[in-house]
Amino acid sequence: MPESMPNNIPRSIKHFLSNEKRFLNAGFWYWDSESNKIHVSKKVLKTLGIANESDEFEFNTLLGIVYKTDKDKLKRAFNRLKKGFSLQREVDFRVKEGKGWQWVKIIALTDEVVSEGKRYIIGQFKSIDVGKYTSSEYDFLDAMSFATFRYNPVDEVISWQTSVPDDFSSSDEFWNIDDFKKYLGEETFKSLKSNLQVFINQSNSKELAINFNYRSIPYKLSFAKVRDSSFLQGVLYRYIEAENDESINMQKFSKILNRHQVAFLEIDKNENVVGWNGFAAKIFGFENSPCQISILKKFFSDTEWSKFYDWAKGETTKQLTTSFKRENDDELILLWKKVIDDATERESTIFAARDITGQAKLQGRVKELEHSLGRLKAYSLKIQKLTTGSDVLKAFNEEIKQLYPKAISVVFSYNDDDNFLTIVDISGVNEKSYKVIVDELGWNPIGRRLFFDSENLRSLLPSNTKELTIPINEVLDGIVSVVSYKNLERIFGVEKTFGVGFIKDDRVYGGTLIIKSQNSKEIYSDVIDEYAVLTSSHLAIVNQINELKAKIDTLKSKISEQYDLITHISHSVRTPLNSILGFSNLFELTEIDETQRKDFIKIIQEQSNEILEQMNQFQDYVRVANHSISIIKANQCINDLLVELQDAAKSSCSLVRSNTVIVTFSKPENSDFLEIYTDSGRIIQAFVIYINYLSKIIQAGSIDFRYSIVEGKVIFSISEVESAIDLSVREQIIEALKGVVGEEVRNINYFNVILANRIIDLLGGDIRISEENEKIKVEVAFDLNVKVDESFEDNEEEQETTTLVDYKNNIILIVEDEEVNYLILKELVHSWGASSLWAKNGKEAVELVSSLNKSIDLILMDIRMPVMDGYAATMEIKQINPNIPVVAQTAYSAPEERLKAQAAGCNGYITKPIDPKALLNVIEIFLG
Repeated sequence: MPESMPNNIPRSIKHFLSNEKRFLNAGFWYWDSESNKIHVSKKVLKTLGIANESDEFEFNTLLGIVYKTDKDKLKRAFNRLKKGFSLQREVDFRVKEGKGWQWVKIIALTDEVVSEGKRYIIGQFKSIDVGKYTSSEYDFLDAMSFATFRYNPVDEVISWQTSVPDDFSSSDEFWNIDDFKKYLGEETFKSLKSNLQVFINQSNSKELAINFNYRSIPYKLSFAKVRDSSFLQGVLYRYIEAENDESINMQKFSKILNRHQVAFLEIDKNENVVGWNGFAAKIFGFENSPCQISILKKFFSDTEWSKFYDWAKGETTKQLTTSFKRENDDELILLWKKVIDDATERESTIFAARDITGQAKLQGRVKELEHSLGRLKAYSLKIQKLTTGSDVLKAFNEEIKQLYPKAISVVFSYNDDDNFLTIVDISGVNEKSYKVIVDELGWNPIGRRLFFDSENLRSLLPSNTKELTIPINEVLDGIVSVVSYKNLERIFGVEKTFGVGFIKDDRVYGGTLIIKSQNSKEIYSDVIDEYAVLTSSHLAIVNQINELKAKIDTLKSKISEQYDLITHISHSVRTPLNSILGFSNLFELTEIDETQRKDFIKIIQEQSNEILEQMNQFQDYVRVANHSISIIKANQCINDLLVELQDAAKSSCSLVRSNTVIVTFSKPENSDFLEIYTDSGRIIQAFVIYINYLSKIIQAGSIDFRYSIVEGKVIFSISEVESAIDLSVREQIIEALKGVVGEEVRNINYFNVILANRIIDLLGGDIRISEENEKIKVEVAFDLNVKVDESFEDNEEEQETTTLVDYKNNIILIVEDEEVNYLILKELVHSWGASSLWAKNGKEAVELVSSLNKSIDLILMDIRMPVMDGYAATMEIKQINPNIPVVAQTAYSAPEERLKAQAAGCNGYITKPIDPKALLNVIEIFLG
């Protein structure tokens, strides 16, 4: 026993080491990792033939006396024990005993001391008695071994497929046929060469064999032809004429064969089973001897028994495969072979049966996989033609139905955006069974949408098929009751449920549940996995294609919408433009009095403003569609907003209606403190569009605009009060407005209403179109902000006042390439008393500033000009005199134009066509 033994050593090891001597004398041995040596008794050492003074030896010493083909087996077993991969091993191997070899068995256990990492292996030698095996038994075993090779007749090269027998002094892997000469002798080798040539070129024989003696040991060398090959298959084996050796009888033979996992039966001429080995007794259940061969019949089907019986009684030496069912209903596949088959000189025949059930199952599995692979390829081609996710899922379920016809498969789609699972298809149930499912559940599964958390679904159904350990009623908590599931489980004989998710790039597209019933065959997860991978990939592709199609459809819709919008704008502008041109021509062609002249000028101005309004709305509509419109929110007093809305509506409505439509504005009492958080300009723009639209519809009558506070929200309402609209027409208008609000109607004739709706949506408002007392009503709701300690100044109808201005001491430089535009600006500037200069492009403006410099008080800078544009000219001018204010004027009102002008150094910005009031306000800002 080791001098020191750790306290935490396992109890089994401690007991062994405490009684080491007694255990070693009983044939036990042990190895420990510290000394790396095997400890045995002197008796065992002597029996093994190991000369050693101490009772220990290296593991390699043991390998030195082990038969070469058994060394790897022993090393593998020992290594698994040492590394802890195995806790118990049992291994047979042969050790050298004199001139022969003796079979030995070891049974070994392993354990370790965890704290120090020390490992012990304890074992026992079995069947080690030297006298137990006779030389005849050894010779018989040795005669069963052989070496195989392949022979190429072209270059006469032999390539050994197994090790060359020990008696031949060569370990080369490749021989030339001439290498056999020294073993066969001159005459025998010459005969071999001659017969081999005939065998290859002329003979119809399938085998060529030659016997020879080497060192007084008989050998047989055999060559066989291989179908569809120019090579020959060969075998060299030690040959004992068993029928001439009377010492080999069935009794001794059975002793040896009892150690093999092959069933051996000895059957005499009278069909009595007179001998068997242990493995045969295990398989066939033999207890008494002798017994009739017919005792086996009960384990065979009639067809299989007839096949076996005819083979056993016949003279064929071919192998036979039969199915065999034992009393415990285990079905085995047995491979039969006649070991000794010479009934004329022997009283019995020996049959060997090897259990190849595992191999047969494996071969069946291989065939099934090959079949599945073929189906898989066809399935891949099939789903490539499908364009919807539901069709792909149904195709998957059809495949599962073909693979496992008696299993139930449920496939479903999954929407990662809203976490809804939809059952698409169920296979494996007929109409009657499906009715049972529906009746039991109380609802139809197909098309059923179920809410399912994405993370729970991923954990339940990963991308690899697995058996579900949680019952389905628990998975579908609250959807399928325990009672319903138990009933369905009983009715359909549910054994197992497998699940897999259709997942690609971390997105779940759906999944499947496959329910194995008692009658369905085994379900292999690797096959389902292959189908799931293909299905997931194609679902991802279909989803991408559908998303692209949706984007294309949206783009087409936008293009169509913008085309319709341009057409609509063209028609909308054409009418006021005709008026402008018509009345302009009247000035030239006819003589008109002063009163008519003023009326005509007012009409031209109103029609021009209507064109401008249409163009501004068109610009904003496009910006909203392209998500480029700017929204600037701030706290806004509602009553102040109402006053601004009155002014805007009065100015705008005069362009689109006659004085026969009256708009009234009302506010609730004690509302001075009320605020909303919004963009006042945009919300007024939207309200004015609604008011204008209703004004055009009713043509005559009145419209009421008011607001109220309801549950923390401010509700703005624009209502028809009095009108002469026909009842049926009103209903059509309301339905059309509802469709426009819900984006269901994309009639471009409503483009300004669509613009208003989208602005309200951007501002966070909710729109509702209704009919109240057979009148049209538009309601817009916003969240309310409360403002305290501020008063509201009531601005009722403001009186128009005329402001007298005089800028006679100021010089304004007008930079404009279009003479008409210059003349308009010139007249306005002169009407206010200022003097003007004209530069036709940016270069001329820079030159004028360089020469006059401080004499210029303000510059109105056109942006789009030849030679030098307004941006470049402004930067040059600011270098000359940064104090001269520059106001940019352009027909482009996009935000980027303002930013460019600001970056160039412009102090202000005004949009063409220029409103005189707006221009006067700009001049007042910079000239005072």
